[in-house]
Amino acid sequence: MQRPTFRPGGLFRRRACAATGAGPMVLLWAALVAGLVAGCADGRLGSADPDPQVSSPPGDGPGGVDPGLDPGAGDPGGEPAPDPGNDPGDDPSGGPTVTPPADPGADLPPFAPQSPTLHRLTYAQYRNSVRDLLPGVTLPTDLELDTPLHGFASVGASELTIAPRAAEQFEAAAFAVVGEAFAPDRRTATTGCLGGEDAPACLDDFVLDFARRAWRRPLGEDDVAWVRQVARDTGEALHDPWEGARHATAFVLQSPLFLFRVEIGEADPEHAGGRRYTGHEMAARVAYLLWNTTPDAGLLSAADRGELTTDAGLRTQAERLLGDPRAREAVRAYFAEYFELARLDTLQKDRALFPQMSETLGASMKGEILAIIEGLVFDE
Repeated sequence: MQRPTFRPGGLFRRRACAATGAGPMVLLWAALVAGLVAGCADGRLGSADPDPQVSSPPGDGPGGVDPGLDPGAGDPGGEPAPDPGNDPGDDPSGGPTVTPPADPGADLPPFAPQSPTLHRLTYAQYRNSVRDLLPGVTLPTDLELDTPLHGFASVGASELTIAPRAAEQFEAAAFAVVGEAFAPDRRTATTGCLGGEDAPACLDDFVLDFARRAWRRPLGEDDVAWVRQVARDTGEALHDPWEGARHATAFVLQSPLFLFRVEIGEADPEHAGGRRYTGHEMAARVAYLLWNTTPDAGLLSAADRGELTTDAGLRTQAERLLGDPRAREAVRAYFAEYFELARLDTLQKDRALFPQMSETLGASMKGEILAIIEGLVFDE
C-alpha cells in the first residue's frame, strides 16, 4: 500500500497503486482502504499496454476467412470476395491496416489535486470518541444531526462547518460528560489521582495526556500552555484543583483540534517539494476509517515511533484494527449509508395489500442485510 501525498500549497495527491489480496475481508475493504493509502499515479489514467494489439476471432479475418488458412480455401468455388473496407494493398503484408486507439488520457485536463479540508467529526464519530476517551459516561444525544452529502455523513462533515447552535450543543455536551466523569465518586477512577498535596501535579499530567489522546497528536508548547492556563486560572478562581482539571478537560473537548481532523502534513523525503501525511494524521485516518472513532494508545504509539510512515507499519496496524469488534460496527455503518438502509427504519405498507407487513419488518430486513455483509467481510 502507498501512502497519499500532496504537493506544495496544501494540495494532496497520491502515489501509484499497489494491491494485494488476502481473503474476503481484505477484498471487500480494498475500495475503502484505497481511498486512505493508495491511488493512481499522478492522478492520470493511461493505457496499461503501450502497444495495443487488435486480434480477430477465427472467421473474422479479411474477407470473412480465418487468417490462418489459405485465402483460396475460404470458398471452394474460387477466390474469396474482396472486402471493400480493407484493401490488402494498404499493408505490405497483405493484412488490414489497424489504427491504434487514441490515448484515453490525451484530452483530460491537467491534473489538479483535491484541496485539503477540515473533517468535522460526524454524530457517530463524536459519540464514539467520547465513549473511548471517557469510558462509562452517558453519551450525549442533543447534538446537531449529520447532513449527508453524496450519500455519506462523513462527506457532508468535510464540507460543512459548525453552526452557532451546534457550538452551544458541543459546549453543553462537553461539560455534561466531563461533569459525570469528575463526579466525586468517579473522579479518581477517571484521572488516577488521589486528593492531597500531590493532586495538582497528578491532575496536570492527566489533563495533558487527555489532550494528547483527544487531539490525536503530541502537544506543542502552545497547546500545553493553553491547557495549563485554563486549569490554573479556573482552579485558582474556584479554590479547587479538581475544578480546574474539570474545566480544562471540557475545554479540550470543545477545541477544534478535537471536533475536526486537521491534516497539515510534512515534507515528503521521497518526493522533492512534496508533502505527505504525518504519522499521527495517518493514525487518525486509519482509526476513523476502520473504527469510526479516535485512535487508541497502540495507534498513537506506532505514530510516535514513525511506523505509520511505512507501508509495512501501516498494514500491521490496519490488520490489528480489523480484528477488533469496533471494525464490525464501522463496516455496518458504512454499508448502511451506502445502501441507504435508514429508509427501512420508516418502512410503511398497506397491510390490506401486504398482510405480512409489521412494525418490525423494516428493522428486520435492515438487520438481515447488515448481518450478511458482516459475515462476508469477517467470517467467510
